[in-house]
Amino acid sequence: MPRARRPGAITAILRRAWGLDGLKDRADDRHHGLDALICAAAANEWLLNRLTRQYQQVEEENRAKWTPNVPPPWDGFRDEARAAYETVFVARSEKRRGRGQGHNDTIYRVGEADGGKRVYERKAVADLTEADLSRLKDADGGNKPLLQALTDWIEASEPADAPPRSAKGDVVRKVYLGPKGKTRSGFALNGGHVDNADMVRVDVFGKPDKKGKEGFYLVPIYRHQVMDRARWPAPPNLAMVAHKPESSWTVIDSTFAFRFSLYPDSYVELVQNGGAVIEGYYRSCDRDTAGILLSPHNERTKKPRKRGVKTLLSFRKFQIDRIGRKHEITGETRTWHGAVCT
Repeated sequence: MPRARRPGAITAILRRAWGLDGLKDRADDRHHGLDALICAAAANEWLLNRLTRQYQQVEEENRAKWTPNVPPPWDGFRDEARAAYETVFVARSEKRRGRGQGHNDTIYRVGEADGGKRVYERKAVADLTEADLSRLKDADGGNKPLLQALTDWIEASEPADAPPRSAKGDVVRKVYLGPKGKTRSGFALNGGHVDNADMVRVDVFGKPDKKGKEGFYLVPIYRHQVMDRARWPAPPNLAMVAHKPESSWTVIDSTFAFRFSLYPDSYVELVQNGGAVIEGYYRSCDRDTAGILLSPHNERTKKPRKRGVKTLLSFRKFQIDRIGRKHEITGETRTWHGAVCT
């Protein structure tokens, strides 16, 4: 009896033998369908046992990549498999579960600066970079000597036997840094500030402008808002505005119409002003630019594309069934804790 098979290795061997190796791309989720097709076409116990024994012999001899002489299952198999691969649509289902932590672990210090509140990050000097020094708290005032000491220490390759010291001569282990420029997303907790965890969903609203053209608005829903029923008996109603703090966001009232909610792996279609049509699975939302991030149906590991939505000609959501057919979702209702809300 041959030893346990290496299914992945045998599939790779058959891909090479049948001229399909060039289609394999792990960043393209269609490769799972290709492997399933090859396994189904090679569902012959005698062939699999023979290839397994030959592969084991190749492994023992440390031979280079091996391609056996295995005829294709039928004439034209390679061309048919390639054509099928190109037409496969990867179906995914929305992820509506909102479980997980309600906020990130670190509690940041809140201080006064420029007439308002400012969130400061506490960071070990061993983890500092030169870019971090520009965010040192009170760098132009009382901490100016500390800024120089830290700069000198980093330029000297951070010697362990000569740590940076304060103006009083004390060894400095950690410092407070200001924000990196973007508006910090979070809320007050235990006298400090915690960053929001991931968004559970984004609610999409529409409202026509003075010329009758509909604009689209995104209301982020975070996990802590869903979890804290006492503080959030009703869903949030602030729509993001690009490059603006939350205090300047748009208030959603009865003049706005709810369109649908976006969850991870919701499938959407965007029509831009120039007529270009962009489709893909929703991945996440960028509150700084008030845009959404989309991935093509067959990609998940590559970096998603960022898209604005405010001035789109059309913004639609679809359900994808198990065989990849699209069905537009119309008349979706907004819910909160399982109940319909307005």
